[in-house]
Amino acid sequence: MRKMQFCLVEDDKLFSDIFKKMLEPFGRVQRFAYAKDAIDYLQTNSPDMLFVDVDLHGIKEGPEIIKQASKRDIQCVAISAYDDEAIIHECINSGATDYYVKGQEDKTFQDIIRKYQDKYFHFNEGIPRLTFEPAYKKSLDLLFTNSKSDFPILLYGPTGTGKTYLAKQLYQYANFKGSFVALNCSSLPEALFESEMFGHKKGSFSGATTDYKGKIKEADGGVLYLDEIDSMPLEQQAKFLKVLEEKQFYPVGSTTLAKSDFKLICSSSKDLKDLVSQKKFREDLFYRITCLNAYIQPLKNRKCDVFPFLKKFIKGPRRFIFNNDAKEAIENYDWPGNIRELEIFAKNLQLMQSSKVTLELIKGHFKRTHAHQASALTKEQIQSYETLGFQKFIQNIKTQLIDH
Repeated sequence: MRKMQFCLVEDDKLFSDIFKKMLEPFGRVQRFAYAKDAIDYLQTNSPDMLFVDVDLHGIKEGPEIIKQASKRDIQCVAISAYDDEAIIHECINSGATDYYVKGQEDKTFQDIIRKYQDKYFHFNEGIPRLTFEPAYKKSLDLLFTNSKSDFPILLYGPTGTGKTYLAKQLYQYANFKGSFVALNCSSLPEALFESEMFGHKKGSFSGATTDYKGKIKEADGGVLYLDEIDSMPLEQQAKFLKVLEEKQFYPVGSTTLAKSDFKLICSSSKDLKDLVSQKKFREDLFYRITCLNAYIQPLKNRKCDVFPFLKKFIKGPRRFIFNNDAKEAIENYDWPGNIRELEIFAKNLQLMQSSKVTLELIKGHFKRTHAHQASALTKEQIQSYETLGFQKFIQNIKTQLIDH
């Protein structure tokens, strides 16, 4: 890990020497006793962190220095002899990320420096490049920098956007000792849910011929990934919330507590807030799993990612050349199936005999997709909808399906 660059602004010689001695193990320290000298220095230099005494020479010049430094995205830490709420408020508003009272340096300096190192040095090294869209990249980077923390992560967005893939990337990046254990909540019958999640003892119910430790126990020391958590039955939501808070539970048919320390990552293609308002999802569980969340953007909102992902999905040494018409068609297409559809498209390219991709060769994919989408309603159904109106039309469809 590289050495850091610090700027220390402190007019008290004794404190300045103490602070310098504490900072030097982490990097080089540039010291100033006057606000003007520090501001001049910051005009042409960008240290990693700025430590500034708020009350320089009895004048509250600290906030002004912080304001100048924060404009250059320098991490600012305010130091003061006073635990004064008004001063703290002013410093934070000026751009300081932390405020410390003198006399606590031995406990606070190392914490704040290591927190900065984790965020900007260690965690930014090797973060997978999953998008080239700046705002979206920023939200994903936040997930990676907190991937090792105890905070649950919720990934939500349309189907096919790569939520499971992202969950696996977060797991691999954090380098957990335990396993990545995935469970699709929508594919599991409610009668088997509790056994699958919590495990069971042999003979606890018909068919339980052996002990089974369950997904939660399997994820001990690793990641428990609950795909489509919106499908979790309400009764099981209450039980899972208790596990999430206590990290211990009773397997089905057992009187012995089992423990599991896992990182939770959830995904949903539905709006959980809407489900909470409809009483289909527990509000307390919703707030418990949304500490860190990210909307996984559909591909149509990040066209800059289409070709990088397409090249990634094309396996093997064979290379493809796209003419301008083909490039334009691929970039302008909305990709309603998102990453999943793009991956299938890449596989179809590899089946082609020609490595030169033209619009003529690929336009069939887009036509098939549009035809598939349009075939959801027949002409007769559209006429019926126009005659009956939406509600009656839907009721007729339901009745016919039930009769069928």
